[in-house]
Amino acid sequence: MKKKNLPARPRRLNLGSTARKAIAAAIVFIAPWTSAHAHGIAGNRYFPGTLTFDDPAVADEFLVNTLRTSTLQSGGEQRENDLGVSGARLLTSGWALGFDLGRSRIRGGNQADANQHSGDVFVKAELHRDDLNESLVSGSLGYGIVSTKLPGLGNSSRHVVLPSITFGKGFGNVPNSLDWLRPFGIAGSVAAELPTGSSSRVGSAAAAAQDVATLHWGFALEYSMLYRSERFTPGKLPAEEPLHQFVPLIEFQFDSPRGGKTTGTMNPGISYVAQTWQFAVEAVMPIVGDASKRPASARVQLLFFLDDLMPSVFGKPLLSR
Repeated sequence: MKKKNLPARPRRLNLGSTARKAIAAAIVFIAPWTSAHAHGIAGNRYFPGTLTFDDPAVADEFLVNTLRTSTLQSGGEQRENDLGVSGARLLTSGWALGFDLGRSRIRGGNQADANQHSGDVFVKAELHRDDLNESLVSGSLGYGIVSTKLPGLGNSSRHVVLPSITFGKGFGNVPNSLDWLRPFGIAGSVAAELPTGSSSRVGSAAAAAQDVATLHWGFALEYSMLYRSERFTPGKLPAEEPLHQFVPLIEFQFDSPRGGKTTGTMNPGISYVAQTWQFAVEAVMPIVGDASKRPASARVQLLFFLDDLMPSVFGKPLLSR
């Protein structure tokens, strides 16, 4: 998962009392369950948890995502810090129920400081799986609230519907003549943020700018080191999960508001996946719009596989018999 001005869903953490209660309730709610296809795996292919959009995995997971950016403006340097958490629980082997919480803070520059908080709940389903051909497709539908506070102007909030579809495709089954292509894979997401209504005390122009449908989309080119090891046998499904490996990747993320200009970033990085967790870090390099942002901006993610982390607690899907 991944929300965050995030393409799949907002994931900016509100650490107030309401959010703390929500997290506590979610932890209680995440009772015993497991995944028939843990960690977003299709055959020999592991699709790492992406940082700028949702990945195709339908699994038991909990993640923390952070982002820091700096922008040079005429009034000085503007800094943005985002923090988000997300979790999901399997209802069945192919259905999950989850949540996203997020917070974004913007300070400095020639604009008033701004704070944005968001939260949503979603249901996610695995729509297609082909282990031999390393393909995986999932879809989700969420409902959330995004609130913004601008000092001196007031508050605004909006309710949004969040449909999305995510996919992953690996090339580990190509013929021997194209064996150099086997480590490569691609993952992507197309998600919509559809406002259903808003309440605002912010100036009309600012409120109108927020209450616009936005398409979030992106894709990632991934390179699995497993295919350069003795653990990979061409044409055969793996004997064990393809964990414990590095996955270099480049993510491309875009936001396209209706009637507005598309903005986007290229984000080179690397993930390491272990048995119970994944750690990923990437740079943020604007390529469409916001060209003044420094390429030194960075995003970090820590993802936990809850079924492997606490198997005695998370033993089976909630609705399994």
